[in-house]
Amino acid sequence: MTARELAQLVKLDTIDILKIDDKKIKDLSEPLKIKVMPILRGEYMDKIP
Repeated sequence: MTARELAQLVKLDTIDILKIDDKKIKDLSEPLKIKVMPILRGEYMDKIP
C-alpha cells in the first residue's frame, strides 16, 4: 500500500502519512493510531460488499 492510498483511506493528506512513515505504531498519537490500525490489519476489507 502506498502512502497516497493510505492517506485516501484515512482521509488525511499524503504529507501527514509521510511524516509518520519512520515512526512505530506505538509512538503515534491515539486518534491517528485508531484510524490507521484497522487499515494496516486489513479489517477495512471486511466492510466491502
